[in-house]
Amino acid sequence: MNADGFLDIYVTKELYDFQLEKRQNRLYINQGDLTFKEEAQQ
Repeated sequence: MNADGFLDIYVTKELYDFQLEKRQNRLYINQGDLTFKEEAQQ
């Protein structure tokens, strides 16, 4: 996603309910040190 050479993870969520916070997609950016940072809002 950010072209740093590390694989990032994008998770799509789709639920049949009215709780919008549970349906937000997630983007996990690989930090290169075996950790990920969630940055879907950015």
